[in-house]
Amino acid sequence: MTKEIVNIYDENNKFLNKDTLDNAHKLGLWHRSAHMWIYNDKGELLIQLRQKDMNFYPDKWDLSSAGHIDSNETLREGALREVFEELGLDLKENDLTLYRIMKRILNYPGIINPEFCYIYLIKLNINLSEIKIQDYELQDVKFISLNDLENDLKNNPTKYVPHNDYWFEMINEIKKRLN
Repeated sequence: MTKEIVNIYDENNKFLNKDTLDNAHKLGLWHRSAHMWIYNDKGELLIQLRQKDMNFYPDKWDLSSAGHIDSNETLREGALREVFEELGLDLKENDLTLYRIMKRILNYPGIINPEFCYIYLIKLNINLSEIKIQDYELQDVKFISLNDLENDLKNNPTKYVPHNDYWFEMINEIKKRLN
């Protein structure tokens, strides 16, 4: 059981108190997370392949990096920590561009996960050799062209974490920013 401490919010994203992430998930308490979408000038998105033994969506391709925001850090600090932990990339706060805040409730067996998800875009021109993946969560990472990803999501959706329309929203947003 994790002892990760997160801030708890009301349904309007106003701070209430602190609690463990386990309690937040067990009791369905609102907390914050961050999604980081890393793309490059070539119109490619960095995606990660989740480990085969993950509790949720094992062996599925997912967005670049994601995680919960700890109670002792700012949103941007939490986002940067997750990118560093998962990908070994030491980025700075000005590398992050807040796209929007997504209010959502995800339900899994034994978990109620109401989140305010802060979605960040990161334009970064790097080689895959610069990435050091976190072995216990990730199997692999790769850059994929936005067009190829869009087609593969339509033709082979079971290869991916089911973000559904969110995938296409982000692909379109990144394409707009590249033009």
